[in-house]
Amino acid sequence: MCDLKYCKSSTLDEVESDIVEVKTVWPKRRVKTSEFHINWAANGEARFHENCWTQIISSIKRNIRSAFKFSAQEKTLVKEAEKTAEFRNAHKKIIEEAKHVSDLIKSSEHCVAFTEKVMEEAEEDGVPYEALRPTYTHEALHKLMTDRYLKYIISQNGDGLHGLSGVQSDKISELHGNVFLEICEKCKRQYNRSFYVMDDVGSQYFEELDDNGKTDIKKPKYAVKCKKCGLSHRTGRKCESKGCSGYLQDSIINFRDLLDDHIFKQAEVNSEKCDLMLCLGTTLTVTPASDLVEKIKKPQRYVICNRQLTDKDSACSSTDKDGNIQGSRIFGDCDTFFKELMKNILDAEELKKWESERSDRMKVYDSQRTQA
Repeated sequence: MCDLKYCKSSTLDEVESDIVEVKTVWPKRRVKTSEFHINWAANGEARFHENCWTQIISSIKRNIRSAFKFSAQEKTLVKEAEKTAEFRNAHKKIIEEAKHVSDLIKSSEHCVAFTEKVMEEAEEDGVPYEALRPTYTHEALHKLMTDRYLKYIISQNGDGLHGLSGVQSDKISELHGNVFLEICEKCKRQYNRSFYVMDDVGSQYFEELDDNGKTDIKKPKYAVKCKKCGLSHRTGRKCESKGCSGYLQDSIINFRDLLDDHIFKQAEVNSEKCDLMLCLGTTLTVTPASDLVEKIKKPQRYVICNRQLTDKDSACSSTDKDGNIQGSRIFGDCDTFFKELMKNILDAEELKKWESERSDRMKVYDSQRTQA
């Protein structure tokens, strides 16, 4: 149901309707919900047809006349809700865009994927990194790469799921590191592990000391405070190379850390070659990583799939000299979009075989992660 009380078509049909989902913050003082024009849920959530949401915002922010007048209290709720707005295209539109994007991919010479959040689960949600597995989107990107449609991946994720799905290390730039990768601080040998490598105790020790001036945490003997981020990158293990025995460090880029020069350079080189960039699950706001999307070849062709607005949305509707749209803007989940996209990339028989093999791939993934 659309939560605008005066919506003429209150049903929210996910096949036919573009939808907006928001969540506001209730004030501490008592509110008169009976006077509101929106059916806010107890937790502050609400869902609308996109055109209803547009009408609400226009009425409140642009002083445009509408059939109803919002109270000052509800205006405040709407302004808070606007900060959280997530958009979902009607499924029929996603199907149409999937066909269009498949044509763009097939005509591309150097297609690059720029990824951030392509899944909903994460360590901060209580799920250990070792328990995470590649989603449909991760596997689809690997399949596109195997079939030579996709040339490179630039990732802001640190969860190692692209590598677990089968993407080779020379085909990806993990700009913010990988929680399964540790590197010798002396000889630079790399170790890809089946377990989460970071020493959170050492980092927490330095963090609490900086924040509070004291801590009850015992400092690990090997922990060294990073001069840039203020945390500890040492994992507690040592290099196994003969004659080295250097301390191993995690590869994660924390706030104030500098990006790895080589990794960023490879991302830059592939961005400059790129004639079609797939921006997935990202709002394109984290610099300097997001600056890479500006480096692609002209005419710049972008496919953006996420649930939030970005500064590049308008670029997705650019046209060539014949009036053909050169990009695509999909509001929704990456998995939903890629399930439709792959129907246009693979023939029906190949798609059925590839999808049916996911259970076998899951067994391989399981074998490459330490089980809790």
